[in-house]
Amino acid sequence: MDKQKFILVISSAIFAALVLLNLLTVFTPEIGFDALWYHLTLPKLWLYKHQWFFPGGLMYYSVMPRLSETLFIPLIALTGYIGPKFLQFLAGLGTALLTYRISRFLKISKFHSTMATFSFYITWLVSWQSGS
Repeated sequence: MDKQKFILVISSAIFAALVLLNLLTVFTPEIGFDALWYHLTLPKLWLYKHQWFFPGGLMYYSVMPRLSETLFIPLIALTGYIGPKFLQFLAGLGTALLTYRISRFLKISKFHSTMATFSFYITWLVSWQSGS
Protein backbone atom coordinates (compact mmCIF):
# COMPACT_ATOMS: atom_id res chain seq x y z
CA MET A 1 0.00 0.00 0.00
CA ASP A 2 1.49 3.31 -1.01
CA LYS A 3 1.76 6.27 1.33
CA GLN A 4 -1.17 8.30 -0.09
CA LYS A 5 -3.54 5.35 0.07
CA PHE A 6 -2.53 4.64 3.68
CA ILE A 7 -3.10 8.28 4.66
CA LEU A 8 -6.47 8.24 2.88
CA VAL A 9 -7.60 5.08 4.70
CA ILE A 10 -6.60 6.42 8.13
CA SER A 11 -8.15 9.83 7.42
CA SER A 12 -11.36 8.21 6.15
CA ALA A 13 -11.64 6.17 9.34
CA ILE A 14 -11.20 9.28 11.49
CA PHE A 15 -13.70 11.20 9.35
CA ALA A 16 -16.28 8.39 9.56
CA ALA A 17 -15.85 8.12 13.34
CA LEU A 18 -16.31 11.87 13.71
CA VAL A 19 -19.43 11.88 11.52
CA LEU A 20 -20.88 9.03 13.60
CA LEU A 21 -20.04 10.85 16.84
CA ASN A 22 -21.70 14.04 15.55
CA LEU A 23 -24.76 12.05 14.49
CA LEU A 24 -25.03 10.60 17.99
CA THR A 25 -24.92 14.08 19.53
CA VAL A 26 -27.94 15.05 17.41
CA PHE A 27 -30.07 12.80 19.61
CA THR A 28 -28.79 14.10 22.94
CA PRO A 29 -30.38 17.04 24.77
CA GLU A 30 -28.91 20.41 23.91
CA ILE A 31 -26.54 21.87 26.49
CA GLY A 32 -24.95 24.71 24.51
CA PHE A 33 -25.45 28.21 25.90
CA ASP A 34 -26.25 29.87 22.56
CA ALA A 35 -28.72 27.19 21.55
CA LEU A 36 -30.55 27.29 24.87
CA TRP A 37 -30.46 31.06 25.19
CA TYR A 38 -31.75 32.07 21.75
CA HIS A 39 -31.33 29.60 18.85
CA LEU A 40 -34.03 27.31 20.25
CA THR A 41 -35.79 29.80 22.52
CA LEU A 42 -36.85 32.29 19.83
CA PRO A 43 -38.58 29.65 17.67
CA LYS A 44 -40.30 28.21 20.76
CA LEU A 45 -41.53 31.68 21.71
CA TRP A 46 -42.78 32.22 18.16
CA LEU A 47 -44.70 28.93 18.32
CA TYR A 48 -46.13 29.92 21.70
CA LYS A 49 -47.13 33.52 20.85
CA HIS A 50 -47.42 33.30 17.02
CA GLN A 51 -45.31 36.43 16.70
CA TRP A 52 -41.75 37.45 17.34
CA PHE A 53 -41.55 38.03 21.05
CA PHE A 54 -38.47 39.18 22.92
CA PRO A 55 -38.60 38.93 26.68
CA GLY A 56 -36.70 41.76 28.32
CA GLY A 57 -33.44 41.38 30.14
CA LEU A 58 -31.89 38.95 27.69
CA MET A 59 -28.54 39.29 26.00
CA TYR A 60 -28.07 41.74 23.13
CA TYR A 61 -28.00 39.13 20.35
CA SER A 62 -30.96 37.18 21.66
CA VAL A 63 -33.39 39.77 20.25
CA MET A 64 -32.15 39.48 16.66
CA PRO A 65 -33.96 36.68 14.81
CA ARG A 66 -31.89 35.13 12.12
CA LEU A 67 -32.52 32.77 9.24
CA SER A 68 -31.62 29.66 11.24
CA GLU A 69 -34.17 30.49 13.94
CA THR A 70 -36.83 30.91 11.25
CA LEU A 71 -35.90 27.55 9.72
CA PHE A 72 -36.06 25.95 13.16
CA ILE A 73 -39.73 26.92 13.74
CA PRO A 74 -41.34 24.07 11.74
CA LEU A 75 -38.63 21.65 12.81
CA ILE A 76 -39.24 22.35 16.49
CA ALA A 77 -42.99 22.08 15.97
CA LEU A 78 -42.62 18.67 14.29
CA THR A 79 -39.64 17.05 16.01
CA GLY A 80 -38.71 19.03 19.10
CA TYR A 81 -35.03 19.81 19.54
CA ILE A 82 -33.84 16.94 17.30
CA GLY A 83 -34.96 18.57 14.04
CA PRO A 84 -32.81 21.71 14.33
CA LYS A 85 -29.82 19.67 15.48
CA PHE A 86 -30.22 17.29 12.54
CA LEU A 87 -30.43 20.26 10.16
CA GLN A 88 -27.13 21.54 11.60
CA PHE A 89 -25.61 18.07 11.14
CA LEU A 90 -26.71 17.96 7.49
CA ALA A 91 -25.40 21.49 6.96
CA GLY A 92 -21.97 20.39 8.20
CA LEU A 93 -21.90 17.40 5.86
CA GLY A 94 -23.25 19.50 2.99
CA THR A 95 -20.57 22.12 3.47
CA ALA A 96 -17.91 19.39 3.56
CA LEU A 97 -19.29 18.01 0.29
CA LEU A 98 -19.27 21.51 -1.18
CA THR A 99 -15.62 21.87 -0.15
CA TYR A 100 -14.82 18.69 -2.06
CA ARG A 101 -16.78 19.78 -5.14
CA ILE A 102 -15.09 23.19 -5.24
CA SER A 103 -11.68 21.55 -4.88
CA ARG A 104 -12.43 19.20 -7.77
CA PHE A 105 -13.79 22.10 -9.86
CA LEU A 106 -10.46 23.87 -9.33
CA LYS A 107 -8.70 20.79 -10.79
CA ILE A 108 -7.17 19.72 -7.50
CA SER A 109 -6.38 16.00 -7.32
CA LYS A 110 -8.84 13.62 -5.69
CA PHE A 111 -6.41 12.92 -2.86
CA HIS A 112 -5.85 16.58 -2.05
CA SER A 113 -9.55 17.41 -2.46
CA THR A 114 -10.44 14.64 -0.03
CA MET A 115 -7.79 15.82 2.43
CA ALA A 116 -9.12 19.40 2.15
CA THR A 117 -12.62 18.12 2.92
CA PHE A 118 -11.43 16.09 5.89
CA SER A 119 -9.32 18.98 7.17
CA PHE A 120 -12.34 21.27 6.98
CA TYR A 121 -14.71 18.89 8.77
CA ILE A 122 -12.38 17.81 11.56
CA THR A 123 -11.68 21.35 12.72
CA TRP A 124 -13.05 21.87 16.20
CA LEU A 125 -15.59 24.53 15.31
CA VAL A 126 -17.11 22.77 12.28
CA SER A 127 -17.33 19.43 14.03
CA TRP A 128 -18.79 20.97 17.18
CA GLN A 129 -21.42 22.94 15.25
CA SER A 130 -22.36 19.86 13.21
CA GLY A 131 -23.41 18.07 16.37
CA SER A 132 -24.92 21.04 18.17
